[in-house]
Amino acid sequence: MSVSPTILNGIEREVDDFQPRKRIKQLFQSEGEAAFKGEKLQEFCNKYIIDMNIVKRYVEHLQTLELNKDKRKTKRNENTCAEIMKNYKDLNWISHYENNSLAELKVKTLDKYLEENDMIAYLSLKKKDKVVAVSHHIAFGQLKRSLAVSSSDTMVISDGESESEADEEDVIINIAGIDDSSSASSEGEDG
Repeated sequence: MSVSPTILNGIEREVDDFQPRKRIKQLFQSEGEAAFKGEKLQEFCNKYIIDMNIVKRYVEHLQTLELNKDKRKTKRNENTCAEIMKNYKDLNWISHYENNSLAELKVKTLDKYLEENDMIAYLSLKKKDKVVAVSHHIAFGQLKRSLAVSSSDTMVISDGESESEADEEDVIINIAGIDDSSSASSEGEDG
């Protein structure tokens, strides 16, 4: 036999019949704060045997939650509109890439990048795949730029001669982050 009877005085009760906070929330969602004014508040308190101040505080809490919910919704809508209104050139794509915030961008914004860079084949992918494609494209572009800058810096010698192949290999080793001394010792071991 159940500890809490489901039938009282011949009437089957609901499972949460004597849970006042649940009832307050249901009534607040269906009728709003008007359900807790004057006699209605007193009837509710008598029915569920609960202090009126407790009910008032919980209703105020529910009102606060509703206000915060509305504020978040408004802010989210404003941010969405602002992001959609930006065009490709308004966004600092490299900054988003470096901060790992590409995934926070909307799909429409990622589509702007893909369209601008002639990556039309990626438009039909899911968002996470678009983020990967954009981040790979940005990373590849940065690598190409850094290689171009470093090779132009090292290719010019004071007397105007071009560098030998060994010197070009040193540049590639330096870009990869390998120490010159370790590469020199490995060359000595091979020879």
